[in-house]
Amino acid sequence: MDKSKNQSSVSSGQANPSWEIAPNSLLQAAHFVGDHAILVVGWRTRLIFAANDAVEKTFGYKPHEIINRTTEFLHKDVASFNFFGEKSISVIEQGKDTFHCYYQMRRKTGELFNSENILSLIRNIDGEPIACVSIVIDLADPHASPAFKASKAFLDAISNNLPGAVYQRILTPDNNTRYNFVRGNLLNRFGITSAEIEADPSIVFDAMSEYSLTIFEKAWRESARDLSPIDIELVAFTPEGEQVDIRAISTPRRLDDGSIVWDGIVLDISG
Repeated sequence: MDKSKNQSSVSSGQANPSWEIAPNSLLQAAHFVGDHAILVVGWRTRLIFAANDAVEKTFGYKPHEIINRTTEFLHKDVASFNFFGEKSISVIEQGKDTFHCYYQMRRKTGELFNSENILSLIRNIDGEPIACVSIVIDLADPHASPAFKASKAFLDAISNNLPGAVYQRILTPDNNTRYNFVRGNLLNRFGITSAEIEADPSIVFDAMSEYSLTIFEKAWRESARDLSPIDIELVAFTPEGEQVDIRAISTPRRLDDGSIVWDGIVLDISG
């Protein structure tokens, strides 16, 4: 085995700005984040200057296939690509050197996947922005890093022994809702799976009584507007018609791109 190679090697192109630090060195410095896709992307041009081997696992492209291309083909669509760029530039120009969001990205196969994106700005010696190191964490891959694997195991251990479920819900700036994860044995009572909710968030409404659905929707609207916590009691029914009393508790936070994330828990409080 060639011991001169790093655990996660990198590829870089020639169309670089005036680098004070080579893009390969930046990728090596970012290696501590684990086996996640890492890109060095030009500021404003959004051209990919360098990429590590993990981009193949995440996106399906070999590093040399994406060098000197803009990141548009990695996004859900052109509108998503444009919004991501405008929002990240807006946030960074307000004085932050980082940008953090959850986003849907596209693999080479065309499959969409949920990701966590962390951008760190690179400045030259005059303080001018020249590029970003972009870390893309594939939330569909629980084995992407030891830390992620450990956190999922911890989450599963809690949710499997809890009379309810835990979840992370996201409302994007274009008013789309999705769940990054839903785990818990309460789902079994309603005959639905985590994957089904993650694919179609609207199915959580199907089991609720009409009155509870009104309470539920009002609570989420007010929480999104005020970033206020949610603590409500609801009534739902299993496919067999059994009533289940539920308490839903959730805390919101706003990401850099304007998305709102709720980390929450649902408890079965039936007598």
